[in-house]
Amino acid sequence: MELIEDLGQLYPKPTSKRTYRYGLYKCPDCGEPTKAQTTSVNRGQTTRCASCGGKKSAKGHTKESRSTHGASGTRLYNIWNGMIDRCRRENHPMFHHYGGKGISVDPVWNVFIIFRDWAESNGYEEHLTIERVDNDGNYEPSNCKWATRKEQCNNQTHSIITRYSKEQLFNWKAECFLSDLTIKEFARSIELSEHGLYKLMRGEYDVFL
Repeated sequence: MELIEDLGQLYPKPTSKRTYRYGLYKCPDCGEPTKAQTTSVNRGQTTRCASCGGKKSAKGHTKESRSTHGASGTRLYNIWNGMIDRCRRENHPMFHHYGGKGISVDPVWNVFIIFRDWAESNGYEEHLTIERVDNDGNYEPSNCKWATRKEQCNNQTHSIITRYSKEQLFNWKAECFLSDLTIKEFARSIELSEHGLYKLMRGEYDVFL
């Protein structure tokens, strides 16, 4: 997208504690100006305004494309779709925890069938969830695995102890209060166990720090 104006460092939300560089860009489809995070544009994660991006996404989900893999609505398809939305759709409620932080989905997984084949050949089962080995890394074959809820909970707790500051945990708590998502949905969106999020909401930070 063509840069119209550099907007400098901005907070994604009023409750955010960290700023990111934003710019005003010209949408290549409709020509209207749109605000986007500079890193996201430079990495090719944002290529048009939210309105045009939504139209393109809807156009791509035709009956023909759905029948190609025959998996729309399945749990694995929803995992794949949610993963891409969190990293690429700026109006997703948890975008700033993923795409907004520079976390992306490997282009090889743009096609669901390729993701499905990787999942099935790497031990996917209905009770497992996708997990990034390096929590700062991207969603890509070399950095993802399937884990049980218990394993993911243990890994998340260790990750919180070693990676997040008290300020960041307070920020999550505030965002959860303001979010329209349920506790379960919010916890899943930030890759935290539901039990861990309940502890954060109750102020039990000593569990993690």
